[in-house]
Amino acid sequence: MIRGDCAYGSETILAQCEQHQLPYLFKLKHTLNVKKLVQECLRQNGWQEAGDGWQYLEAKLQLQGWSKARRVILTRETPALAPVGQQSRRRRDPYSEELGQGEGWDAKPTPWSGRIAVLVTTEKQDGGLDALALPRLYRERADAENIIDEIKNQWGWCGYTTRSLGASSIAATFIALVYNWWHLYVRFYDEEHNREAITTRPELMQGVARRVESGGQKSIRVSILHRNAEALKAAITAISKEISYIAATAQQWDVEQRWMLFIVRIYRRYFGGKRPVGFLPQTEKLLSG
Repeated sequence: MIRGDCAYGSETILAQCEQHQLPYLFKLKHTLNVKKLVQECLRQNGWQEAGDGWQYLEAKLQLQGWSKARRVILTRETPALAPVGQQSRRRRDPYSEELGQGEGWDAKPTPWSGRIAVLVTTEKQDGGLDALALPRLYRERADAENIIDEIKNQWGWCGYTTRSLGASSIAATFIALVYNWWHLYVRFYDEEHNREAITTRPELMQGVARRVESGGQKSIRVSILHRNAEALKAAITAISKEISYIAATAQQWDVEQRWMLFIVRIYRRYFGGKRPVGFLPQTEKLLSG
């Protein structure tokens, strides 16, 4: 399936997908006809729960530039009212005033709050998915886009170009490799969230390092200059000790087994009690952190 944002919902791309029998899922811009559809659907009671606090409604729509009517899915946050109080304000969607002026409606905003996304997708008889799965499928596309945006704008993926395709490919590969290493390291630091480099690099790399020789041994001492230096020192020390302990314990294992142990440790929250094929049972005690 091809997924994309509102820049790809044109007749040309949709027709090509249909011609090649390739399922698609694109977001539509809120043009005049799309807004009319949203207003009509908000008056309906057929909204169904899609999980994770979202609702969906399936409809048909034909825009002026389209050759035929196509299947669309409207997705919105579950209706909610903000707490009532002197200091609180009601969250209002962009269609509340228009709906409030309609015939048979009270002259006040609707109780629904949030935004509506309108998605155009393949008909079910042509290989399209059930409407229940599409809202989450589109949100997952956005999550993948955030990673590309981070690599481009925070790691400089778009900052090096040359006419030599080979040189550009090598530079892009190095950037992606460093990004992957940094992402894995930060997961040691915080396995609950996906922290971007724009915040983690100043926190974990803002320091002055110096080499110290004492008793015939050489060591590197780092002075962290960040305002949260004490908390960062404790986190970095814990990470360093755990990595060193795992590396020393795993000397008798091959590279693939070591990496598998590291990956399971870093993503243990997502693995839960499951383990990949080839995982060594004796390494289970190393996952306690």
